[in-house]
Formats: sequence, C-alpha cells, structure tokens
Amino acid sequence: MKKIPYLQQFEMCTSGVPCSMDYLNLLGFITIPLLAFIAFLIITVNLVILARSKKESK
Repeated sequence: MKKIPYLQQFEMCTSGVPCSMDYLNLLGFITIPLLAFIAFLIITVNLVILARSKKESK
C-alpha cells in the first residue's frame, strides 16, 4: 500500500506558464524583479522629495 497514492499522477507545470520559460524578459535584462526594484526606487524618491518640500515650506 502506498503512503501517498496521488504522487505518481502529480506533474509540475502542466498548465499556464511553463517553468522552463521566462514569463517576462524584455530586451534580455528587464525582468519582474528589476521592475519591482525600479518601482520601489520611484516610490522612495518621491517620498523623499515630498518630505523635503514639506520641510522647506515650514
């Protein structure tokens, strides 16, 4: 008797985006982690600019 009977039927990456392929890779270097980092930088820079402008106006 098998402990996990469904294990033989289980297959990885059978539907949707295949694991062997990049989901998003523009121009060879623009990936999802790079886009997330750029968004983080934009938000951080905007917050710093906002904080400095409020500090100068007081």
